[in-house]
Amino acid sequence: GLSWQANSLRGRLGNVLLATSLNLNFGDEKRNYYETGPGSLASGPKSKRVTPLEAGGSLAWHMTDSNNAHVLSLSRQQTHDLKKAQIRCPADAGDFNHVDCVQASFGAPSTVRSWLVGYEYRLKQGEFAASPSVNYNSHSRVTTLGLPLYLNIIKNVDESKGSLNAGLRLEWSSKGREAITGRTENTWTWGVFVGAPFKLFGVSD
Repeated sequence: GLSWQANSLRGRLGNVLLATSLNLNFGDEKRNYYETGPGSLASGPKSKRVTPLEAGGSLAWHMTDSNNAHVLSLSRQQTHDLKKAQIRCPADAGDFNHVDCVQASFGAPSTVRSWLVGYEYRLKQGEFAASPSVNYNSHSRVTTLGLPLYLNIIKNVDESKGSLNAGLRLEWSSKGREAITGRTENTWTWGVFVGAPFKLFGVSD
């Protein structure tokens, strides 16, 4: 695949600092699947080459006398999704003591295009920092909320890298794992991270 990114193209408007980021990702992948309908197992698996794409950008702004910053992001994404895997067995199996069933995706991959919209708020207050964010996928209609909390736990030898490099991350998604009933449920996840220093201003600095 091909990936290109231009980070931290900065500017100033009065006492407002601005930073932009542009990115382009282009891939070449192969999807394996079985055809639908009678005889699909006998004809064997098929393969199709697909080209996932993503292009987008971000804009960040920060007042010079403040302890917070804002980041807006927008990207256009094209993926090629396979249908959910199923288990199928040949209908004309002669030996019922030995049946070769297959777990695979049936049907060619479908092209999905979506907009990805995001907003992040960054705040630093002494030995504490946070960067809550919200992201939305226009195709799946899934909203994701994230809340990384940075703490001054691990001291860096190189102070230029900052000391807010560990903490706790909480995340909520409007669409999660499938329940036994087949419905989707809201999900909460959390985790601990180390080694990702907090930076107040910039898109990905």
